[in-house]
Amino acid sequence: MELRADDAIAFTKVAVAFIRQFSDDYAVLSVGAINGNDEFLDFHLCEVESSRAAI
Repeated sequence: MELRADDAIAFTKVAVAFIRQFSDDYAVLSVGAINGNDEFLDFHLCEVESSRAAI
């Protein structure tokens, strides 16, 4: 589990498994940056895992 000090968000494998239970038509996701190759970048690996679970 990761508990971030700046915003106290906890990301766990249980949270990712919970997200995967749902079938969404749309998901609103965020990115930290877009590089020169038009690839999406993020600052925290745990957020990437949660976003992948939602897609």
